[in-house]
Amino acid sequence: MNSHTEQIRAEARRLLESGEVSVVIGYAPGSTPARATPVFVRKPEDAERLFWSPACAANLALYVREQAARGKVAVVAKGCDARSIVTLIQEKQLRREDVHVIGVACSGVVDAGRLASAGVDEGKLKSLEAGGGALVADCGDGPAELQREAVLKRACLFCDTPVPPLWDVVVGEAAAPSPARDGVLPEDLDARREFWAEQFAKCVRCYACRQVCPACYCSECFTDRLPVGWVSKRIAGPENWMYHTTRAFHMAGRCVGCGECERVCPAGIPIQTLMRRMAEEVDGLFGYRAGMDPDAEPVLATYRDDDDGPAG
Repeated sequence: MNSHTEQIRAEARRLLESGEVSVVIGYAPGSTPARATPVFVRKPEDAERLFWSPACAANLALYVREQAARGKVAVVAKGCDARSIVTLIQEKQLRREDVHVIGVACSGVVDAGRLASAGVDEGKLKSLEAGGGALVADCGDGPAELQREAVLKRACLFCDTPVPPLWDVVVGEAAAPSPARDGVLPEDLDARREFWAEQFAKCVRCYACRQVCPACYCSECFTDRLPVGWVSKRIAGPENWMYHTTRAFHMAGRCVGCGECERVCPAGIPIQTLMRRMAEEVDGLFGYRAGMDPDAEPVLATYRDDDDGPAG
């Protein structure tokens, strides 16, 4: 058992025994060592179900809003997860006093869907561990170090927030970030248009990206309304463009870059490339990064006389 797991279990047990929280939202082992599943622990003795490993990819902030409506909750949160919680607090969807954040310093999590292309047979995987900045897998023929760039969730390669910006207790340490540059998007505008046309043509409108996003909490999404003339439920080029671009603008100044939308996309669309570009624009125009300060006003809900804008 690693020290992260021990500390998470100890904190969860303490919180539940004291009655400080009604539930601890964390991770439990999944079907293989490369997968983890969300778990809701309500009894101190069940804290042993919790664990931590490089397989803990899901953003557990997705479940906090609903659970907090029933009483104070604790949640195991990586840097991006904690930023999602900050966004929910800023948007008055969650009260700070209703959530206890068990922050985890994270050096990146594995996307199980990328293992095969990296030459790892997930069916033979016996263990997956992180240590000393390395990822080590054992498929039955001894430990072998994995290339992080090949198996990490792609969003982790661009992460600059390995330590949660919001926490009540923090577990572990993380190396100083060295974010990569996303070179997927062509600079030429015509080439970029062709790139996104090709990507959006693959979309099957399953809405997995929407369902897995903690910031997509609208009681009725614009995509679930009856056709209104500018978008429909058809799986077709114009409608796919409208869905993805509308969602991208909706997420501007709100997306924290956790990459869950991209991880769960069955068509392999690089959704985070689009979201990162929107985040860069917001940062450049307003000097604002989503999910960093719970006391800050959401950028697109704030107006100042000196805001940059079109002349005239």
